[in-house]
This record gives sequence, structure tokens and C-alpha cells, in this order.
Amino acid sequence: MNSREDKRLRERLELARCVAHWVAGTATEAEREFLRQWQQKTPEQAEEFERIRQKITEGRISPPDMQEQWNEFEVRVGIRKKLRIRYYWYAAVLFLPVCIALGLYFQSQNVEREKVPVVADRIVPGEKNARLVLNDGQSIDLDKTAGIKLLEKNGTQILMVDDQLQYRADSLSSDSVAYNTLIVPVGGEYAIVLADGTKVWLNAASRLRFPVAFTDSVRQVELEGEGYFRVSQNPEKPFVVKVAGADVRVLGTSFNVFAYNDHLITTLVEGKVALTKNAGKIVLTPDQQARWDGERFVVREVEARNYALWKEGIFWFSDTELDIILEQLARWYNLNISFLQPELKKIRFSLEMKRYDDIEAVLRKIAYTQKVKFSIEGRTVRVMK
Repeated sequence: MNSREDKRLRERLELARCVAHWVAGTATEAEREFLRQWQQKTPEQAEEFERIRQKITEGRISPPDMQEQWNEFEVRVGIRKKLRIRYYWYAAVLFLPVCIALGLYFQSQNVEREKVPVVADRIVPGEKNARLVLNDGQSIDLDKTAGIKLLEKNGTQILMVDDQLQYRADSLSSDSVAYNTLIVPVGGEYAIVLADGTKVWLNAASRLRFPVAFTDSVRQVELEGEGYFRVSQNPEKPFVVKVAGADVRVLGTSFNVFAYNDHLITTLVEGKVALTKNAGKIVLTPDQQARWDGERFVVREVEARNYALWKEGIFWFSDTELDIILEQLARWYNLNISFLQPELKKIRFSLEMKRYDDIEAVLRKIAYTQKVKFSIEGRTVRVMK
């Protein structure tokens, strides 16, 4: 085997390892970057990644299947001994990545079957749940309402359409503006379409205050917590999100705002936004993220869509400290978190997990790294070495 062939085989074995970790949800940022570069290099490499991923996740191939394919291959090349070494190398190129990926993935599944000690009733993930507070103070529990049809000030209709609130402003009276507030509790999520057509997804422990109709020259809303905005374009009326003492100003775009505790992180998917807080001001372009560090905005390049995967039912973390990861899990599963060793809070993980899985399955994904262990007592998750 020459050096060129050796390099190719090594690359494919690295591919197998990274794909297995990616499917298991335990890939590091370096492994994710390797997979991104691999897929972008040629269409053929992108197809190979997808082929290995599908065979693992869809259960279309198993170790016995691989043995059968290998035996068939040996029969085909066994007659020509002079070329056997060369054929074995090509076989390795064809089959080893899948074999290794399968082995690593099955290993991760075996580890996952190790139970997280639980002394509690079954803890379920969050669900669509919110409360709407009208302009007159009336409160409506949306999780208990099969359908609503209300008439707010200025003739705005409030409807329940496809499990989301929808505001329809048939009149744009210049009378005093009426405001509603959508409150999403811990363990909840909800989506709303505002009167101008802007759609907002709210994550757990979030709230949005907004006018029932946008009659002013600026469309302004107030956010606490986390929200993903897909803003309806209207160049004559900029859209402004007031959040954590900052203004996010847009014309028509899609972006995510994360504002829990002392964090303020804005991630731009499409369009352009201008962020202003105190003396700090910055303009973001797609795939940029701005984080407020207490004095200024710090900007970095990211894969922006990953930061909105929560609204599609996926937890996604890239080189994220464990305490931040568990804070998000706590909001979604309505849990308390207790670190038995404080230094564990700063261990970093890159993970991708299904948001609607049982909490035990989610914690097993993290425990698989063998950096931490978990136990559950009541609604408290204890973190230990």
C-alpha cells in the first residue's frame, strides 16, 4: 500500500469514527468540523457520509450483514491471488468505515442502556403550554383551550390556528394601543403569529409582550427568555425587540435571541440586525452571533441554524459548559440541578439530543463521555464524578 492509499484509508477510518459519534450525539466540535469539511469537499464524499449515517440510524445494516458482504467479496477475488492484497485494500476502503462506525455506535448504545439511578416518578419532557394575558387583565390557559376566537381592541381577532395563536388586524385605528402578553412556563413552548405576519417561537420560561395591532411607525415587542423570530418585511416599519436592556432592530429577517439570567445572545440566520445596548452597537450578518459580555458585544461566526434547532425538537450544544446545558434541560423538564463538585460545571460538551426523549435517555448521552455521572431524586438531578 503506498502513502497515498494509506492516507485515503486513514481519512475514511476517521470518517467512520466521527459519523458514529455524531449519530450517538457525542461528537466533539473538532469531529463536527471534520464532517462539515468532508461533506463540502465533493458531492461523492457528502453521499458517503449520508450512506453511513443512514445505514446506522435506519438499522439497514448489522454486523452479520457486514460479514456476509465480506465473505461474498472474498469469493469474488479469491481466484486472483496476485491481486488479493490490492483488493483487500479496496475492500477496507469500502467496508471498514461502516464496520467501525457500527461498532462505535453499538458500543454507545450499550453504554446508554446503563441506567441513570432514579428515585422518582417518570419525568416527562415539555409540551405546548402557555398563558395569554389580554389588555383588560383576563388570563387564558392555552393548554386547556381547544380553540379560541376573541376580539381585542382596534378590532383585532385572536384565533387558535394549528396549535398556535394568530392575530389578525382588520382595522388599524390610531386609538391607544392594546397590549397582550404571552407567557410560556417552565416545561412549555408556544408559537404565535403577530398581527403583521411576524411569527415568534417561544421557548420554556419565556414571555412576549406585544401590541395587538402595529399602529406606530415602529413595530416594537418585549422579550424575556428565548425566542426565534421570523419577521415579516415592511421597510416603512422597522421591527424592534427590546430584551435585557438591549434593542434588536430589523426590517425583515430570521434570528434567535437567548436571554436567560445574565446571558444575552443573538444569532442571525437571515437578513441583517442592529444590536444596541448602553454604548455598544453592532450590526450582524447571516451566520454571526453576538454575545454581551457585560461591557460590549462580542461577535463570532457560527452555523446559525443550529441555534434554532430547539424549535424543531432538538437540543444542540457546541463546546458548551455543563451548567449551561443543564440549565436548559431544567427549564424544559422542570427540574432542579445539584452539582456535588462545583468544578464539574465548567466541563464542556458538544452534543445533539432529541428534545422529546425521556430525561434518563438525555442524561445517558452526556454520561457516555465518562466525564460525569448523574442520579435523579424526585425532580432533582445530582451531578457527580
